[in-house]
Amino acid sequence: TGGKTWVNEGTLTVGGDDYIFFGYSSGGANVLSNASTGTLNLSSSYATPLNFYTGTATVNNAGILNQTAGGAHAIDTTFNNTGTVNVNAGTLTLSGGGTDTGVYAVGTGATLNFSGGTRDLNAGSNVSGLGSLAVSGATVNVNNLLDISTSGTALNVSSGTLNANSTLTVGALNLSGGTLAGAGNLTTTGPFNITGISAITGGGVLTTRGATKIDMGTSNGYLQFTGGKTWVNEGTLTVGGDDYIFFGYSSGGANVLSNASTGTLNLSSTNAVPLNFYTGTATVNNAGTLNQTATGTHTVDTTFNNTGT
Repeated sequence: TGGKTWVNEGTLTVGGDDYIFFGYSSGGANVLSNASTGTLNLSSSYATPLNFYTGTATVNNAGILNQTAGGAHAIDTTFNNTGTVNVNAGTLTLSGGGTDTGVYAVGTGATLNFSGGTRDLNAGSNVSGLGSLAVSGATVNVNNLLDISTSGTALNVSSGTLNANSTLTVGALNLSGGTLAGAGNLTTTGPFNITGISAITGGGVLTTRGATKIDMGTSNGYLQFTGGKTWVNEGTLTVGGDDYIFFGYSSGGANVLSNASTGTLNLSSTNAVPLNFYTGTATVNNAGTLNQTATGTHTVDTTFNNTGT
């Protein structure tokens, strides 16, 4: 506290059930820097081993940071990584935003969670490993590699925004809330489950090659498809439950959903308008197979072009 700067060039371990309390109680601009020669071990069972109270708090990692304790743990200061972060156990949540040119390695069964602030994953950065990556409230700008999207168990977005500003391929993707956006092209090769009211927007092309399903627990749930987005389905896309795709809600733009020659689009929702127009322009192109499977009266109120079945 009190505007202190701490530079660790050796090995610093936060153990037991203890924590470092930034700014308690006199505030100030407090900075903990783990130097390129330093190792910072977060081995405490405490939920927030690097804990913010008042003033400003920044943790800079240029060396090695190891998260070794099981369970859920958070760093709620600003966190900037130019070194290596190893999430070896449990869930490590970064809630304070920051800028990265370093790497995160997420082990099997472990999770890295970006929950708040703005996280810039810039040139030189990567998130890799066999674990999972979560976005639960932060704005995450992916400007470089995200290898965990293919090597890990899943990429989970529940709130906040994931901006794919570089070309990304994702194995399993779960969208239960929040926004999937960005200027880069994003391709899903595995299951893509949309289980909560969410948005897909941005200039990049979304290509789905696996099984994509829109099925939300909420009544009359909708997927906002907006901002001039192009979606090419090359796998199986099912609109289920009583849900719908809401074209142009709420930012408009020229939004296009194309079901490719290899694609199947199943309209299985009980909603009266499963492909629903709000504003801007909306086009559905079918070059593959479109199946209307729900009984009753249903409407596609976008422009619809059919060169398939």
